[in-house]
Amino acid sequence: MFHYTGAGEILPTTDENLSSRASKSIEVLSLDNLSLNSQREEAINGILEGIDENSQEDIKRILQNIFEIDSRGRYTPFATTIAYILEKYYLDAELSS
Repeated sequence: MFHYTGAGEILPTTDENLSSRASKSIEVLSLDNLSLNSQREEAINGILEGIDENSQEDIKRILQNIFEIDSRGRYTPFATTIAYILEKYYLDAELSS
């Protein structure tokens, strides 16, 4: 339903059936604000540090791990954002090469 940029911005999907609902959700929930964008960008940068040294299997393991609950009972902050970036730019990029 959402797309993310490397700068942490959230964008509505390009799917015509969902785009207006996604835009409304972003607006109503104030998901595209400077603070959240900055936090998402920080999470993205943290996971991307050294990512090019990882194999496709390593990246797939990272994707699985970010959706696991940690010892405090919490998910990885911005897990869906991180997953979007990894899947879009790191898995697809190598698969289409």
